[in-house]
Amino acid sequence: AEGWQLKVGEDSMIGRCIETVRPDIQLDIDQAPAHLRNPYLPETKSEMALPLFSRGEVFGAITIQSTEPNAFSMEDTTILQTMANQISVALANARLFEQTQTALMETETLLNVSQLSSGTAGIDDTLPQILDLILKATQLDAGLFSIADPNTNKLELNAHQIPDPFLDKLIAEGLDGTLCDLVFQQRQPLIVSD
Repeated sequence: AEGWQLKVGEDSMIGRCIETVRPDIQLDIDQAPAHLRNPYLPETKSEMALPLFSRGEVFGAITIQSTEPNAFSMEDTTILQTMANQISVALANARLFEQTQTALMETETLLNVSQLSSGTAGIDDTLPQILDLILKATQLDAGLFSIADPNTNKLELNAHQIPDPFLDKLIAEGLDGTLCDLVFQQRQPLIVSD
């Protein structure tokens, strides 16, 4: 809640174990070569930091701390490292599943957009459906399609999912001077991060 963070690197046991992808076990942190005191755990006397690593990727680390010096035996280390390895595999599997689901959804979206685009339905029916597919696939909240009128060379609002106050303004004022208009005039994509 207070934003406590640790840098990856030599300043702390956790940071060091993530950087080196090796366990860091200190049975007496007062004798440790590098140990960053955690203000939330001031009574720590011994600590074990184990990397969460699987399939060539470091996900983070797990730390176990004790208020007693020399709290960890070789058996503890073996058991906890096994547990950390199992957690790492589970994290890797979850990420792989999420990536597979995302790729599948993107492929389905592209297929559906392609089918809609090549169908016989008119543009007024097709564009709202395509926009809906795109917003669902990207998990974005709002969007619009605007196509230039060939007679005026001005953008028209053809399909939209926009909150009402913004929609009212676009309908009243048109798309002149908007980001859509800028992209249309410059014929270049534009990303505005903030």
